[in-house]
Amino acid sequence: MLLDDIREADFYMIIFDESFNKFLQKDQMDRLIRFWKADRVTTRYLESQFLTGGAAENLLKAFKAALVGLDSKHMVQLGMDGSHVNHKLQRLFTEDRKRIDPECLTGLTLEPAVCMLCMDH
Repeated sequence: MLLDDIREADFYMIIFDESFNKFLQKDQMDRLIRFWKADRVTTRYLESQFLTGGAAENLLKAFKAALVGLDSKHMVQLGMDGSHVNHKLQRLFTEDRKRIDPECLTGLTLEPAVCMLCMDH
């Protein structure tokens, strides 16, 4: 049902945060999605994934896995905590989008972590 709602939306943004899970001793990426539905902005938990490392290339692989089944041309914003690795991820993802579809929007708006304070639960 969530994927259907996202596919019906004109645009969406992905918000992600990668952190170290102390209990499991693994890097983890959590992803949320924000989209417009029924005259309001909706933010929902999308998924979490354990990572093989915190390098931008590993984050990109995990990030793209979250987009399976979604049209990335409709993604207009990328929310993150602003670390240098995340900015490299944004650059790698933008380059990947250009390679796949040169006609799509090539740049993504970057949203700092403060946006996560505004999410509806």
